[in-house]
Amino acid sequence: MKQQLLLIFVFIAVVANCTIAQKQNDNKVSGYPLVSFDGSIGGNIAKADLLKVDSLTVTGGDFSIFSFTFTTTAVENLTEISSSSCKFSPEIKNLIASAKLGSKVFFENIILIHNPTKSTMHAPAIIFTVE
Repeated sequence: MKQQLLLIFVFIAVVANCTIAQKQNDNKVSGYPLVSFDGSIGGNIAKADLLKVDSLTVTGGDFSIFSFTFTTTAVENLTEISSSSCKFSPEIKNLIASAKLGSKVFFENIILIHNPTKSTMHAPAIIFTVE
């Protein structure tokens, strides 16, 4: 029974991962916006790589990043900072600099604005684990 549950869990994880990868490829092909952190959409990342970048980027379509929420476990308490642009504030950069091994860094509630129409849409969260 435990082996069957493990196999089911592994199957679900593989299918979910393939679905996410396909959606990302669909976005790139069809021109829908894709928000990234220096080309990455999450996973493990070195703190030095986190510190090299000072903004989120959007590719595909005529969209700009209107706002996002930065959340981290880098300090003792969960810390959340709102940004009204694609740029990282000095406070966000300081929290990234204080991140320890295993800390989580979240870029969430990413709101995009379609430049010609000024309509908005939400982009998926970007989540990193500091290694």
